Amino acid sequence: MDAVAILRQLWRYRLFVAVGMAVALLVGLLMSYQVTLGLPPKFENRQYEVGIASAAVLVDSPNSQVTDLGAGQNRADVGSLSARARLLANLMATSPLKDRIAARARLPSSILVALAPSEVPDAAPSPLDTGTTVRPTDPDANILNVQVNEALPIITANAQAPRAATAARISSAAVAELSLYLRQTAASESVPNVRQLIIKPLGVARSTTAERGPRRMVGAVVSAMLFAFWCVGILGVVGLARGWRQAAEVETLQARGEPAGIERLDSSLRGEHGLAALSSAPSPKWLARPERPARPERLDRPERPAWGTVTPRPARGRDDGDSGPATEAREHSSVASARSSRIV
Repeated sequence: MDAVAILRQLWRYRLFVAVGMAVALLVGLLMSYQVTLGLPPKFENRQYEVGIASAAVLVDSPNSQVTDLGAGQNRADVGSLSARARLLANLMATSPLKDRIAARARLPSSILVALAPSEVPDAAPSPLDTGTTVRPTDPDANILNVQVNEALPIITANAQAPRAATAARISSAAVAELSLYLRQTAASESVPNVRQLIIKPLGVARSTTAERGPRRMVGAVVSAMLFAFWCVGILGVVGLARGWRQAAEVETLQARGEPAGIERLDSSLRGEHGLAALSSAPSPKWLARPERPARPERLDRPERPAWGTVTPRPARGRDDGDSGPATEAREHSSVASARSSRIV
């Protein structure tokens, strides 16, 4: 089916096409904007701007794994330090360490969402139930996402907040409270210094802004695809209905014992008077050539006398009362005037 036939078919069912266009536009609008009913309705863009920050720490031993290659009784390997880093990351996402991070960042603990590292590598972090009153998908949520490098004992504290400054405070508070928590715990349990974990910050927290939420271009693309699928569905239903009717007609003709489709045309051509009927059939009106009107016959014109000839006039007798010389003079004058008129 070419493009012209498709457009004509859709124009025939333009009411259904208009309904599909309205539905597609409504879906795209709801994906890009949050609509609040009212007079007039309010449209709020679903895309919003947030502040993000990140800070990282290295979990190390007193005999640094970075510079000290010697072996010792109290030396820990990188594998055990990575396991300790995962344990500390999970502690940062739970109370009381999570509450202490919120207090240092000057935030209520109920609005800080903590996301612990997932047990499955490369999986999304899982939010823990710590009594928060907001969801991670809220635009105004304050989120602390703790990640652990599986190969190295590095903990990354990623923060998101409505403002970049707030996100930087959350990341910095997470690093500071983790180091303070380890020192206080070691002091309370009298852990010797040679067996304590060391938290080394890898720089200061870096913050910036980012956009979240669906873009308006996504809504436009979804609307276009939905409208295209709607038009394809209309064409499919119309073709199915047409095929259904044709199949029903063929079955009816076959039930009567009459040929159907191409067989019916072939039988008419092979019949006794098939070709004769086709040849003698009148041509359509749009193929008939219009007849030209007959020309009117030309009227016979009287022949004009040749130049220099004199049309004879009937002679008058003497019975008319005219004399002979007078009559001859009149005849000569008439002949002269006729010649002069011919010459002119």
